[in-house]
Amino acid sequence: GLDYLQLRALGTPKAGRDAARKGDAATMRAVFSAHMQEPDAEAAFQQLRHAAGERRVALLCFEADACGCHRSILADRLAREDGAEVTNL
Repeated sequence: GLDYLQLRALGTPKAGRDAARKGDAATMRAVFSAHMQEPDAEAAFQQLRHAAGERRVALLCFEADACGCHRSILADRLAREDGAEVTNL
């Protein structure tokens, strides 16, 4: 089966979304990285980490290019810290 887990705290803040729309990936990444220092974002990441440790997970976003999207930051962290295998579909 398939489960859906919405982790709203892992979304990109408005300033990051605006930067992404303008093609400014560096600003988007900076905004999102700062956001991830917030306790609620870190708690949501720990939920993601737990889920990824138990089963396959898919990170979804409206951004078509994973390189310009916050999900790549999350996936990179999972790979770096937990050895998760990342595949962009």
